[in-house]
Amino acid sequence: MMFEHLRQDLHYSLRTLASRPVFAVAAALTLALGIGVNVAVFAVVDTLVLRRVSTADPVLASVVAALVVVAITACAIPTLRPARIGPMEALRDE
Repeated sequence: MMFEHLRQDLHYSLRTLASRPVFAVAAALTLALGIGVNVAVFAVVDTLVLRRVSTADPVLASVVAALVVVAITACAIPTLRPARIGPMEALRDE
């Protein structure tokens, strides 16, 4: 029973993606970019935090500091910008 629903969902999603190829390409590129960034960040965290490699090298320390600043900025920017549309206006469009 559960596998029948899964098969139906997969069939519907593939049919929908096939009918919108631009969206399918954009979704695939977004997933690829997200997975790539996740792997890169994990590699840095694994090397510096989990394995406790010495950061005596100033170039490595500066690269790590830059990555930390970029990561914090990337997380903070969306929270600092308020929504441009009010919740009542958004609900009116529903």
